[in-house]
Amino acid sequence: MSACGITYVATRSDLYVEEAFLAAFSAKRYVPNLPVTLFTDRPNHSLCERDVFDDVVPITREAMDVPEWSAGQLDRLACLQRSPYRRTLHLDTDTRVFSGEVRDLFAVLDRADIAMVEAAPDESFSRLHFGKRILNAGLILYESSEPAFRCFTEWAAITARNFCAASTVPVTDVLGLGPQRSEAVIRELLLIDQIALAEILTPEVNRFGLRLEVLDYSWNHRGSRLPANNRKPLRILHRPRHKLKTHTLELEEALRVTKATQRFRR
Repeated sequence: MSACGITYVATRSDLYVEEAFLAAFSAKRYVPNLPVTLFTDRPNHSLCERDVFDDVVPITREAMDVPEWSAGQLDRLACLQRSPYRRTLHLDTDTRVFSGEVRDLFAVLDRADIAMVEAAPDESFSRLHFGKRILNAGLILYESSEPAFRCFTEWAAITARNFCAASTVPVTDVLGLGPQRSEAVIRELLLIDQIALAEILTPEVNRFGLRLEVLDYSWNHRGSRLPANNRKPLRILHRPRHKLKTHTLELEEALRVTKATQRFRR
């Protein structure tokens, strides 16, 4: 098992492989020697052959009667325990690295089992409507260990339970939010895996006794304008997918650069 590395999971659409490629490309620009592993159900995609991925691991996706985006969350959770690294920085595919400090982030695990960023109420649908402090699952820094894996297993089980509850009519309010939330809001919350995580791990809940470190918002910046979330330079940008208007231009530029780099290496 390698010491440290980054993992991404891209399933159910070629778009997510493209996103993972761009995310990994941004990471390699700042930490070129840090290995990157992609888990995907599309291992034959041409982008999987690019040098930004040190390893591509084929996976079989989970089958569930829920929207593809939500089902992709279960694919991701299933891969957390399969990381080839002792210390893993798992990132969503719609993230971009903007700092070489990523190489030093793993030192946090000298004093913690897992580290994440707290969701901000002014940018997070989940945080706003759930009404309690929660962690954003777009960045998960963790040490491979039995306690962490037990947490991940339970997280996946609760996520699957929530997905089933979301499919009922009327919706089954297993979150206990009550009539102050509309059925549409409850259903949407049930389809978000970080809501499932909130049952077992938040800044205030820790069912498995993990040593949790809440990282500065700059490590998983999703656009919060609160002053407290903008005091440090941006390290990792986590942009909502529907706002990526420059996706095609970014992809073309990254392809041009990686093609030139690979030709030079030959």
